[in-house]
Amino acid sequence: MFPGVIRYASSAALRMIMKRGNEDDTSGNILQPTEVNMGIDGKTLLPAPSKVIKIGTAGILGILAIGFLSYSLFQKKRII
Repeated sequence: MFPGVIRYASSAALRMIMKRGNEDDTSGNILQPTEVNMGIDGKTLLPAPSKVIKIGTAGILGILAIGFLSYSLFQKKRII
């Protein structure tokens, strides 16, 4: 019940905002090409990982996988 109320209330609020913002009739800039390039410029927030970090991450994940598998096999052999 609760997620449905939130969903319907938020969609109703969004419809009201969209109706209020669309008072003047415009083409919406979809029928005409833009004058300037609208691409995304700039760098990402996180730098690209180096080869050392990639190898280290793969090693840590490998050690964790081996540890998880050995733990699960140890639990199967254990008699309660």
